[in-house]
Amino acid sequence: SWLRGSPFAFKATTNVTLSGVEVKGHLVNGYGEDTGIYVNTSKGFTLENSKITDFNLALNAWSNEDVTIKGNSFRGMNHDGLFFADMDGVTIEDNYIGDYNSDAPLALHKDSIQFYTGAGFAPSENIVIRGNTIVSSDVRHGVFIF
Repeated sequence: SWLRGSPFAFKATTNVTLSGVEVKGHLVNGYGEDTGIYVNTSKGFTLENSKITDFNLALNAWSNEDVTIKGNSFRGMNHDGLFFADMDGVTIEDNYIGDYNSDAPLALHKDSIQFYTGAGFAPSENIVIRGNTIVSSDVRHGVFIF
């Protein structure tokens, strides 16, 4: 169980692959905190066949190129599952995203996959989303691109 911060944080990296990792967040009063994986200004990042559970946010990735998220399980998040901004070349494929911690007091919305544009972030481009399973009784958006 991870206690504080992001157990995996990558900035300005090239060709990183995480495969078969299992990361469980730390619960405070029953709710996950922080971000499981943080990727910024990197090129060639892959997360595959891994399990990320019990964080506020599973993955936060912005200003990256050539990112692949494939065959993973993301469960027990309080907020967004996967958050992206200012991306060029993203494939999100064959993942399970669901079982949100719906009672979390700060869970204003729970987008399973979100691409954000604004506040200094350029629109993301070259995005492929396919074969994912998104499950939640109260998720705000399955896929939200704005």
